[in-house]
Amino acid sequence: MHESTKSNYDVIIVGSGAGGGTLAYALSLEKKTVLVIERGDFIPKEKANRSSQGVSGKKYRTTTNIEFNGVLHNSYSHYYVGGATKLYGAALYRFRREDFTERQHYEGVSPSWPISYDDLEPYYSQAEQIYKVHGSITEDPTEPFHSQNYPFKPIEHETFIRPLTKKMERAGINVSYIPKAIDYSETGTCEFCQNCDGYACELGAKLDTEQACLQPAISSGYVDILTNAECTLINTNQSGNKVTSVKVTIGGLVKELSAPIYVISCGILDSTALLLRSANNKHPNGLANSSGLVGRYLSGHNTGVFLLPTFKKVPEIHQKTFAVNDFYHGGKASKYPLGILQASGRLAIWLEVEKWLQPITKFIVQRSIITFIMSEVIPKYENRVGLTKDGQVSIQYETNNIKSFRKLRMVFMRMFWRIGIFGAFCARHPIGGLPWHAVGTLRFGKDPEQSVLDEYCRTHDVDNLYVVDASFMPSAGSVNMTLTIMAQALRVAKQIAGRL
Repeated sequence: MHESTKSNYDVIIVGSGAGGGTLAYALSLEKKTVLVIERGDFIPKEKANRSSQGVSGKKYRTTTNIEFNGVLHNSYSHYYVGGATKLYGAALYRFRREDFTERQHYEGVSPSWPISYDDLEPYYSQAEQIYKVHGSITEDPTEPFHSQNYPFKPIEHETFIRPLTKKMERAGINVSYIPKAIDYSETGTCEFCQNCDGYACELGAKLDTEQACLQPAISSGYVDILTNAECTLINTNQSGNKVTSVKVTIGGLVKELSAPIYVISCGILDSTALLLRSANNKHPNGLANSSGLVGRYLSGHNTGVFLLPTFKKVPEIHQKTFAVNDFYHGGKASKYPLGILQASGRLAIWLEVEKWLQPITKFIVQRSIITFIMSEVIPKYENRVGLTKDGQVSIQYETNNIKSFRKLRMVFMRMFWRIGIFGAFCARHPIGGLPWHAVGTLRFGKDPEQSVLDEYCRTHDVDNLYVVDASFMPSAGSVNMTLTIMAQALRVAKQIAGRL
């Protein structure tokens, strides 16, 4: 446990993932004192982190019970310093300019944002510098304007992958580099191994939020972190318009901690649940919930694994370097947006299926290039995160925009047939359960009746309470959303520092 060393802080941040960790670092640059409260601990750098059997990802899960569509299920979260970024694939994409505007899809409308791409662009550039992103702005036809180029050149495709990318390029497909946050250079620590996507990096070479932001922030002397500490309640004054303290449980002991500003960055489920559990006389339906929208409009991505058979065992390679975004806006294939195809890491997918299926799944996966397709889920009021009567997380969710997903699947099936990959396989229905890269539930906006947060992620109802994680996003676009959370955290940090 890392004890706090100061009696007073300018800001308390609950959660240390992409939002909270980046925000803490940005505030340290402004010389503001910050206490980060993290439910978990630091992930140790150990050999199990590089197990080719996928041990790392499963080892660092915390299993919890949630009610999903009325049925109790086991779910898991990553309660560690750095949050889900400890196990992410380090793909840091900008949302496309059009993602900030209202967009018609086959099965509904994706809403506009209260800010534009130009509002966030300088912070995208800043985040790319902080996270040492390798990338290129020339190959992807959907890449938006950059005021600064990527700080490092793109990660080249492995020799084993190049015949595939060349075939796609000869067929008229734009194969782009995935922007990657890894310390890969002549002087870097990255060994370009296969254990990146879904694994905690033993070497500290993956620029997760702990590595890129929290370690330098703690070293600055302006940021302290309290680990193995669970925030269970947010207290307000009698008027209900200001937070006065947060209740934190540490080793069975309960403490109340105070600061002028509070930021919740616990992730889409836990941030929403914390606000709902913090209901009081002035906020009977949950804190900051005068709009009735806390928990509503859960959305994210429809995703399907696309296996490209190689008929021989794929060597241990760093595979997650290529993507195809040609159909992001639909293009000639569709009048409406579709989505992307992106390389995955060498994930141990067979560990996620029933035991009797694991041997054949392992055989197929180890002889396939693993990719996935991803399209947008339309935010719907009925899709929500709530609480059961006994206070457990409850999720009501039904996926939508299936037509876009299936059309995207067929576009790539035909493309692979055209280039001679006849055994390519992707299921007709998206991966079940929660949407991938879930967003929403505490959406930001300018109208307090139609949103929970303002454009700087401050709650409309409570003056000194902010939420900075995926829950602020009104829609998910069709690219990885982590960089957008990081960029917004930098933008919010400027506003909070100015206010302090």
